[in-house]
Amino acid sequence: EFLEMYSLEKDPILVEHFHTVLPRYLGCNTIRKTKKIEVILGDYTTNLFQIIEKTSDPITFFLGSFIPNPDETNQTNTLLKELDQIKKHPIKTHTILIDYIHRVDTLLCANMATDAIIKKLLEINPLYKLTFETGGHLGKEPKAILVAHF
Repeated sequence: EFLEMYSLEKDPILVEHFHTVLPRYLGCNTIRKTKKIEVILGDYTTNLFQIIEKTSDPITFFLGSFIPNPDETNQTNTLLKELDQIKKHPIKTHTILIDYIHRVDTLLCANMATDAIIKKLLEINPLYKLTFETGGHLGKEPKAILVAHF
């Protein structure tokens, strides 16, 4: 249960889509009790800290480790830049979930290394406990979500 939910999207069409689709899901348990839901047009690699900097409580982040279209050339995985934004926050006990972690080290994730992700998480908080949870496609893939928690 979350009191506030935020999402940063670089694509204005996805922001508009969110505002169209959200009313359909207002009855589900996760969203029904949420006081504020906002999708913000922006770049999560540079604007994330601007959203979280005024927060004085630990945050739960749900990040994706995949790139939008592996068939396009010159794409980079932005996950490490997103983690750098979180690292700048003074609170170090956030919960960070990284989806599709089981696809890291493949083209789907721009060949990002699992070790680089773990290293960055431990730079945020060297006392993080790291676990793997079921998730991914249809929520049925083992070890698909990496969870950093305190």
